Amino acid sequence: MAGLVDLDGKARYTPRELRHFFASTALANGVPIHELSRWLGHRSVRTTVDIYGHLL
Repeated sequence: MAGLVDLDGKARYTPRELRHFFASTALANGVPIHELSRWLGHRSVRTTVDIYGHLL
C-alpha cells in the first residue's frame, strides 16, 4: 500500500511523522510559514516557527 505499511501490515509512519514530512516539504517548496501555520491549524504562527523555524 504505497510503502506506508510493512509486509506484516504494521504502519511504517505515524500520523505525526507524516505531518512533519508534509510541513517540511511545504516549506522547502516555498510555502510561506504563515500559510503553513494556517494549514496545520496552529493558533499562532509562533507555534509553527518554534517547530519548523530551523528549516527556514
